[in-house]
Amino acid sequence: MESAFQQALKNLKTSSNYAPKNILNQAQSFVPFLKTVPKAIEGKIVGVLDKAIEASNRPKDIRGDLERKFGYDYYGRPLSSTATPTPTLTPTRIPTPTPQATLIPTPTMAPPVAGEGFRLNIPSSQDANKITKVPQNLAQLIGEIFEPIQQATAAATVLHHPYGEQLRGMGYGENAGFITGKGWENKETGVKGDYNYDDSGNLKYIMNPYTGEQEPNEDRGLFRINNETFYLLQGSRKWNSKMKKAGIYSYDDMYDPEKNIRMARIMGDWRQQDLKMPRWSGWFAAPKNIAEW
Repeated sequence: MESAFQQALKNLKTSSNYAPKNILNQAQSFVPFLKTVPKAIEGKIVGVLDKAIEASNRPKDIRGDLERKFGYDYYGRPLSSTATPTPTLTPTRIPTPTPQATLIPTPTMAPPVAGEGFRLNIPSSQDANKITKVPQNLAQLIGEIFEPIQQATAAATVLHHPYGEQLRGMGYGENAGFITGKGWENKETGVKGDYNYDDSGNLKYIMNPYTGEQEPNEDRGLFRINNETFYLLQGSRKWNSKMKKAGIYSYDDMYDPEKNIRMARIMGDWRQQDLKMPRWSGWFAAPKNIAEW
């Protein structure tokens, strides 16, 4: 009785876009190893061959595909003992704390709890034993977007930190209250919105390049994305392409926490790549040692 693997080989050989002789040679060369594996593994190998059939318009090194997927060559030797590269492992989603300069205590990072995803804890006072827990929904988004470049803890610390006016003169971070929507209000004037003023206390204005009209210079959303900078990047073919890929099309998108966080990463990339400046240098209330990275 034919095994599932032998049946898959027979199906594969009938694929019109493959050279049957080449496919047979590649697959049969893997048979010595197949004899040593349990049926469950054989079933996975059959799945790989089935995918090869589906992609029959693109010739594929089936033997190499099998070797890379299961980490063994066709003699059953681990690939680490041969010249074949070790397969790339999927990275874990556990956030790695960003190294901190001596001025800022290393944040206490609680281990992830199954099912909860990312948890970010950041210093909330000069006493390193006191911490602020970033709201879970925002911690998850910040972790997903910034941890791939090992900037999740730094991003959270830009929003809220304990160092006050001793560093950059802006209290306790860019957004110590983690306000995401239209909740900004100037408590002195009662004006709703996060607007910018000149040294004389007059409201600043910018030209909206799409409407041709003046509008207040504004910071919006969780990372207080400035409209003037937003329009600047939107007018760049390179950066507008990245914004669209992140689902960002208008300044109103900055009220959406996920899009706001993605825009913060794009702005940091822009500062590093085009301006040759530290990633967080554009956030005036960031702790000095982070802003100078």
